[in-house]
Amino acid sequence: MICYVTASKAMPLKAGEDACATPAKRDAFDDSPWRPGVNRGKTILGIDEAGRGCVIGPLVVGGVVLDHNSSERLKAEGVTDSKMLSPAKRETLARMIRELAQSVFVEEISPCEIEERNLNLLETWRAAIIISQARADRVYLDALVGTDKGIRRLCAHLRWCVGEGCPEIVAENRADATYTVVGAASIIAKVRRDELVEQLKQTLGDFGSGYPSDEKTQRFLRECYERDGCFPDCVRHRWKTVTRITSPVQGLFPFGEETRP
Repeated sequence: MICYVTASKAMPLKAGEDACATPAKRDAFDDSPWRPGVNRGKTILGIDEAGRGCVIGPLVVGGVVLDHNSSERLKAEGVTDSKMLSPAKRETLARMIRELAQSVFVEEISPCEIEERNLNLLETWRAAIIISQARADRVYLDALVGTDKGIRRLCAHLRWCVGEGCPEIVAENRADATYTVVGAASIIAKVRRDELVEQLKQTLGDFGSGYPSDEKTQRFLRECYERDGCFPDCVRHRWKTVTRITSPVQGLFPFGEETRP
């Protein structure tokens, strides 16, 4: 699913109107942010995140601004979705990205913020901050929602947050594996989150990846609660992984069931 939002299409949709790209629009971009001889002097911004589904540690949103030459060089070096790369390869590419990019942006969202606000809104607001600061000619981002309607709303909300002068926005599921500039942003975000996780481990010990599927992470949370009766501030307390541990106690109080991951 791809959604292209330009200045003329940023207004609320009318009944039956669809802001999503048609096949003709996708062909116009040749499945690429660049058309030879047309976009050589322009810049593009890629945005992606790392740590959205984790139960320990922050969510990090990365932004990278590239011109045509730097985009081609990074593509040749293998820049793609950070999840497809080894930690060593990510670190090597992150250094190269910082050297070649016109601008690099990092926004960190703490677990405390995530406890207090909607995660989708927090990520969208930080993306809007990056867009406002980057001043690129076009924005490519990995859509944080999966439905057509959700992607249209995401693009419209981003334009509303950025305001006048917002560039064209291309939102696509799995954009980090499709566009080099978004892959670069995913690498920047992932490397920074890994750095923050390592800092936490120096204080807390090895808790694994921080993701709910990691048995080491689950064991750390159980032992932490059994020992201290609470969790560190770096833990997202309302995630189901945590509430399953505390449910025997929470069942005594009139709290509603949390529906977060």
